[in-house]
Amino acid sequence: MCMFCTAIPATATAGIALNAKQKRTTREALENGASPQKELPIVLLTGLAVGSLVAASVATHTFLYK
Repeated sequence: MCMFCTAIPATATAGIALNAKQKRTTREALENGASPQKELPIVLLTGLAVGSLVAASVATHTFLYK
């Protein structure tokens, strides 16, 4: 398996984990009466990263493995 095809699910998994951690931290802060930190757009950033990896994978498989 090429490095791009391997990195796609790993990046998606890391993004999902980071998003869940951020949501959990925000929920816990609200439950404790503290003001939550500003949320980062992790879902958007993960989508951009996965999309870039998919594009790189398609380009690699198209041009190198003809």
